Amino acid sequence: MDKQKFVVSVGAGKNQLPLIKRLVERGYNVISFDKNINAPGKHLSYIFNNISTWDYNNSVQWIDSLKLNVEGVLCFSYGKALVTQQKIIEHFNLNCKLNKNVVDIMEDKKLQREILKSLNLSKLKEYYNYKDFVENQPIEYIVIKDRLGFSSNNVYLLNVKRCKNKIIELMSNRNYIIQ
Repeated sequence: MDKQKFVVSVGAGKNQLPLIKRLVERGYNVISFDKNINAPGKHLSYIFNNISTWDYNNSVQWIDSLKLNVEGVLCFSYGKALVTQQKIIEHFNLNCKLNKNVVDIMEDKKLQREILKSLNLSKLKEYYNYKDFVENQPIEYIVIKDRLGFSSNNVYLLNVKRCKNKIIELMSNRNYIIQ
C-alpha cells in the first residue's frame, strides 16, 4: 500500500488552482485553506478549511489537529500569505525555510524601506509618527500606508491641510507610514 502524501496549499484561489491541480495529478493530497469559502481550489482539495491565508496561528493549529504527515507547504502568493507559509514550515520543521529577515520584510513595510534606504535604492522621505512630520513643510499631499498592509490596501492620498484630523487619527490608531 502506498503511503499517502500530504501537502499544504496556502490559499485555494484562482492563483493557487494550477498548483493544486498539478499536486493532485502527482498523487498528493492537498490540504488547503482560504478566507473565501467558495475558493475554486476547494473542490480539488483533500481537506479544506475557511481560514485566511494571513492567519498563520489558526492555520497552524488546524493543520496540527489533522495529525497528518505534511511533506510541504506551497504558496503562489506574496506578502502575508508567504509569511503564513514560512510560519507553517517553521512549525513543522520542513525544508524551504527562508531567512527570518526575508520573511520580516514581506510583512513590515518599515523594514522594507530601511533596507532599500541602506542600499541607496530609495529617496522617499518617511515619517513613522505624526510628531516627526512637520506640518509647515511645503507639501500639499501625502501618502499614508499601513505599515503591515499589502498592495494598495489601506493606502491614502490626503491633503495635508484639509485632512489633518484624518492624518492624526491614522497615525495614532494604527501603525502607518507617512510618505
